[in-house]
Amino acid sequence: TNECQFIYKALASNLRVDGRKPMKMRRVKIKFLRKSGAVEVSIGKTRVLAATTADIVKPWPDRPSEGFLRIHTDFSPMASPFFENNRP
Repeated sequence: TNECQFIYKALASNLRVDGRKPMKMRRVKIKFLRKSGAVEVSIGKTRVLAATTADIVKPWPDRPSEGFLRIHTDFSPMASPFFENNRP
């Protein structure tokens, strides 16, 4: 395809698709937000927002030495057509 040919030509020319040289990194910025546990990371034009929270809860009676770990992710539909807003 034309896209594959373009990528192969860029690699043969020692360029990335976005025009950078192979060893040139994109600019990385880390911004700690006012909300505790929230951070915004930018790599080039790509931005990610991450937040962490923690709660201390009483364990189940039959498992007194175990706890809980729950992970939730939410991706923008712009990241991929397979993601939908607020879907579990």
